[in-house]
Amino acid sequence: MEIDEKRLRELVIKAIQLLQAESSIQNLFIPTKKLYVIFTEEWNSKYSSIFEELDKRNEYDVYAVLPDGIYNDFHLSNLKKFSVCKSVISRKNVDFDESSEYLTVFPVVPREIVVKTALCIDDIFESRWIFKSMEKGQRIILLSSGLEKFTGKEPPSYINKILNYYKTLLEFNIEITKDIFQIEEYENKFGENSSLVYESTEYNEVLNNKDGKRIITVQEIERYKNDKKLFLYSGDIITELAKDKAKNLNIQIIRRS
Repeated sequence: MEIDEKRLRELVIKAIQLLQAESSIQNLFIPTKKLYVIFTEEWNSKYSSIFEELDKRNEYDVYAVLPDGIYNDFHLSNLKKFSVCKSVISRKNVDFDESSEYLTVFPVVPREIVVKTALCIDDIFESRWIFKSMEKGQRIILLSSGLEKFTGKEPPSYINKILNYYKTLLEFNIEITKDIFQIEEYENKFGENSSLVYESTEYNEVLNNKDGKRIITVQEIERYKNDKKLFLYSGDIITELAKDKAKNLNIQIIRRS
């Protein structure tokens, strides 16, 4: 089949346009998601675990932010083992005016961070970072495995106060989860006098210490209204509000050694 010169020219132009379009698509810049891991203490298994998972998933460009006191060869060497870690930044060199979208993860969360964030006190690096991130609408995640647990010896009023600080963080849209790749929704139930309990495995890790001793709050009393008996074992704690609720429901509290 013969093709005249005009038709041939049209086909050549069309072919060139297709090649140019394909080249443009290949050259499109698709930014990788950025994730900051905030170190609050020296390298340990919690940091190792999250970097191993991030490296395996390879979904983020990760930036480690270290306190100036631990910005040293030991930590730099550990972090360089992970290809996903693009940079290690000391706190003194942090740019709080970061303009791109990013995610922040705290693998280890001392109680001071929880308290000062809930009270909007910005006199520590961590709370300043959180406030700046919230102002920009960026996600913040606290890993539940890194939350500081109660010992079981604290006064009930202190425990209730700390639990309310966790409630405040959740109201700030700060996420508390076991796995950053599968964020779980927390359902909060509020009882009388603002006492609360979170019905999730992760939050129970905060409520209960490592020996499995329980902290009974006002909402949990409802579970015993049919049996009319609540057995407490050595080390278990029941809040004053829970005691009042048990009394109102005629639930007998029995302590066993």
